Amino acid sequence: MSGEHHYIATHTESILSAQQIFGICIAGIVGVTAIFLALVIGLFWHGLVRAVLLTRLKRDMIAAGYSPADVERVVRASPPEGRA
Repeated sequence: MSGEHHYIATHTESILSAQQIFGICIAGIVGVTAIFLALVIGLFWHGLVRAVLLTRLKRDMIAAGYSPADVERVVRASPPEGRA
């Protein structure tokens, strides 16, 4: 052990440079923003597709001769907005 030198980092030294730390922070912010946008777009798309499908179902049932009461009963029996 007498010939070995141990290096101890001081508070002024860093493994990463300021530019690397800045890049990591920007990458984290962009990543979180991308995940948030994907969630918002996915929820919007889900609602849009659900509305289109319910509209088609109503139109097809009316065209097939079902009464408005029958259409309403079927639509009410469909899963709630958050369950489909």
